[in-house]
Amino acid sequence: MLNNSFWSTNKLQNIIFLVLVPLFLFTTFTLHVTNSQIKTIGKANISQPNNWQHILILNDINGSYGDIGYSDTIKRLVNHAITAWQVELVVSPGDLVAGQSLNLTEHNINSMWQGFHQQILSPFTKKGIPFATSFGNHDGSKYLAKTQAEIHTENKANQQGDGKSHQQQYKYSSERNIANQFWLNNQPKLNYLYKEHFPFFYSFEFANTTFVIIDASGFQMSVQELTLIENMLANNQNNKPLMVIGHLPLTGIAINRNKFGEVLQESDTLMALFKQYKVDIYISGHQHVYFPALHQGVFLLNSGGTPPRSLVGQQNPPRSSVTVLSINTDNQKFHTTTYDLETLKVIDESSIIGHVKGYPFDLTKSLIQSKH
Repeated sequence: MLNNSFWSTNKLQNIIFLVLVPLFLFTTFTLHVTNSQIKTIGKANISQPNNWQHILILNDINGSYGDIGYSDTIKRLVNHAITAWQVELVVSPGDLVAGQSLNLTEHNINSMWQGFHQQILSPFTKKGIPFATSFGNHDGSKYLAKTQAEIHTENKANQQGDGKSHQQQYKYSSERNIANQFWLNNQPKLNYLYKEHFPFFYSFEFANTTFVIIDASGFQMSVQELTLIENMLANNQNNKPLMVIGHLPLTGIAINRNKFGEVLQESDTLMALFKQYKVDIYISGHQHVYFPALHQGVFLLNSGGTPPRSLVGQQNPPRSSVTVLSINTDNQKFHTTTYDLETLKVIDESSIIGHVKGYPFDLTKSLIQSKH
């Protein structure tokens, strides 16, 4: 027979075993799950749930005329956007190469696009990330070789002679033709709604959102172009969020960019269209400044770039920036997050002035997020 002291000792050991072993297993499981969650959250520091899709807005990354390379800062951004932010689409308001010079040969221009393909485009497309861009003035400017008045005068004279009218000629026709062919050869795989005039004007659906790309590489819009834009806007199905991407802004708010020729001349007409068809955001580049605003019910995102310029009236030193647009595919909510391009840290919105004197109209700062 076991004595009482022996039984008591074994009983105490059994109790300890029964209590501590489950506690150990529970703690181990909990730590494993928690660590897994931390790893998952660490993949994207913008918005974590699976129903959020992240879109990189990349523009104004070109160097000096004819440059075929990109800075280490831009290359690091591309890698970070793919691996850390896990973006699923890139949209660009343009200025991806360093054109707009009559001194560039066709060889120079082709070399720039080859450099862009190797260093910027290819890392995204190899991961299955589409890259949709509008033309910037340095990509394939639609600035005319002659003014509308000069063309009208010549056409009038020619009609009195041989009856033939001169067609509009682009000043940088070689750059525009080569850029056109490049994007035809590298057309992104998207759910297109309209692409008859790709790559200058097209629209597509992504993340339950309609994106309309317009050619704003020059300050003028023809009647035909405005009609085409309206048709694409009207084609937005089921009141999905509607984003328009073009290079030149509706109003100039950066120093030396707040003047005629640096903004879209038909800004009033475009604003009326944006309001009529309930455009959520017009995303533009060209100014190399980040400034989010709400104007007449439409968000205007001046999406930064590099090298940075100064906002009119801003006292703080300018800084390069990049923005990510996040869209919830379940409820169609959206918001933007903007980062300092050098540090890749979120920009403190309070460091940006609240109101900017612009040309032809002023802007007041507003965080860009869905209104519902």
